Amino acid sequence: MDNDLIRDFKVHANAKDLWEGVKIKLRTTSVTRLRSLTIKFYTYKKRLDIPIKKHLRQISNVINELPDVGHLLTYEQQVQAGIRSLPYN
Repeated sequence: MDNDLIRDFKVHANAKDLWEGVKIKLRTTSVTRLRSLTIKFYTYKKRLDIPIKKHLRQISNVINELPDVGHLLTYEQQVQAGIRSLPYN
């Protein structure tokens, strides 16, 4: 275990307490990750220098990560995000 993790978790007296501490820390991280992915999903725009195939792969990666942090998208939301991310010209 890295030193920074040891510092965070050395206060726990036993494995059960340690596990509870890890769950709390990961839950906080999940909220942060959810917020980050959601912002990226709703603001993602295709850059002119990126081929469409790469762009669709990138937005697809974000869509595939969202359920891991508890945010399920409908098919319609996924399609709308793809269309919204395309440039106007």
